[in-house]
Amino acid sequence: MSFLTSICLSNIGSIPQDGLVNIFTNVDNYTTPIQTDVPISGMTGNQCRYSLSVPSGTTEIRIIYSP
Repeated sequence: MSFLTSICLSNIGSIPQDGLVNIFTNVDNYTTPIQTDVPISGMTGNQCRYSLSVPSGTTEIRIIYSP
């Protein structure tokens, strides 16, 4: 079973505003992305509440830039 969560990033470091990221969870030790090629712009600024479904048992999410 999965559950819905929201992501809002206030600091994207050196990721370009038009960059794409992949999203991983700790459920499989960050092995398989649960979403790929997600625009970072959807998680910042006015688009701050990016919603996604994550696997049950998720306690951590990693967002990895995919240049």
